[in-house]
Amino acid sequence: MFDTVPILRRLRGRRREIPPRAGRAITIGARLASFAGASRSGSAAVEFALIVGPLLLFIIGILNVALYFFAAQALDQGTRLAARRILTGDVMAQGLTAAKFKTDVLCPALTFPLPCADITVSVSRVAAKSSASLKTGIYAFIDPTLPDLFPPNLSVDKGAFCTGVPGDYVFVDVAYKHPLFAVLGDLIFGPNNPGKAIVLRATYFLTNEPFAAGTPQASC
Repeated sequence: MFDTVPILRRLRGRRREIPPRAGRAITIGARLASFAGASRSGSAAVEFALIVGPLLLFIIGILNVALYFFAAQALDQGTRLAARRILTGDVMAQGLTAAKFKTDVLCPALTFPLPCADITVSVSRVAAKSSASLKTGIYAFIDPTLPDLFPPNLSVDKGAFCTGVPGDYVFVDVAYKHPLFAVLGDLIFGPNNPGKAIVLRATYFLTNEPFAAGTPQASC
């Protein structure tokens, strides 16, 4: 009788060897897979470098636009509240100067923190009769070539300050140079723009109420 047990034991004890050609194929495949992974990571880095610049510029632009609207709204609201203190005679009664009017009345009324030192204020009495040809009254503040208001006086503490007397027409002109980030300023105005800023302006035309007249300013 033929004994198969020794043959089976010998077969179980043998190790399966990979043919040389199959081993080389596996090695080449692993190298190709690692190269493909490196290529994908390199292309991802290049794509990120191409996207991150415009993305940062877009975010900076959004921040600038938001700050612009906050500053414009605050300047308009503060000018309106400060002008009301003029038409009711409160400024005249306290004998405020231009500097005190800005620091004690206008700047505290701002709903968004703006540097008070960079705000310019001009308060002018307007003639009762306006003539476009004679450039009197409200037309004294209008540039007929545009037509639009003349550019504001951006020299700090050099604007006119005349709050008038009861019944006078008064024109309040407040301006602020809103700074921009350098990159966005160069894109909007060009690299030669010295100010890198947008001029925000708030104006208010009013008629003084019949309050008890105080001491008129010297500029009036």
